[in-house]
Amino acid sequence: MKSFLIVSLFMTLISCQSQNSPENVLSSFVKQNFAGKLSKSDLSDMTTGKLKAYIDELSDEELDAYLSLENNKYNKLKILHKACEAEKCFLTYTINYSTTQDDKKTFETDTKKIAEIVLENKLWKISNIEHIKTYHDAKEEIRP
Repeated sequence: MKSFLIVSLFMTLISCQSQNSPENVLSSFVKQNFAGKLSKSDLSDMTTGKLKAYIDELSDEELDAYLSLENNKYNKLKILHKACEAEKCFLTYTINYSTTQDDKKTFETDTKKIAEIVLENKLWKISNIEHIKTYHDAKEEIRP
């Protein structure tokens, strides 16, 4: 009985730390995007549904504009709320990033979004991302 409990605990810990969890898929998507490491093929592998259809229809120029985060530095991803059913999760999250110009931080931004992540062929994939709000904190006076 004792060995059964130890094996059960071990399996639970392993499954909870799976690389293929909704949180890890979202985190990987955000971090790779800010690092400029996402290709159309990568996006196609990480997405499904509305988001995949949207990305598949983009031309190369439109995809470059969609992925462009030039002068933006990723700071933090925070998952605020997780609501899951059997094969679908909704994650409410914020991303904090800094915008720089001439190596000087000009803005700090927090953007809040909801990601719909679904289980497809035993893999979690991002199906849709809805924007809720964005807050920009200017680090110096804004001049027109």
